[in-house]
Amino acid sequence: MTSKHKHIPEEAMSEPRNPTSMLNITDSQCKYPLGEEKARAELFCGRKRYGKYSYCAYHLYLTTKHD
Repeated sequence: MTSKHKHIPEEAMSEPRNPTSMLNITDSQCKYPLGEEKARAELFCGRKRYGKYSYCAYHLYLTTKHD
């Protein structure tokens, strides 16, 4: 694991995305939108959520401030 990703749990780096539609996503899945930044999201990451957060560990890391 590189120092850039030292705070991301190893399983978050190895777990594949599971693109899931809004109609099929469950409370236990990551709700990070996939696709173009300004486009309306039709698919979401779908990995296992990290703790109480709406995102998986990987997307939580990407969207929060860290050193």
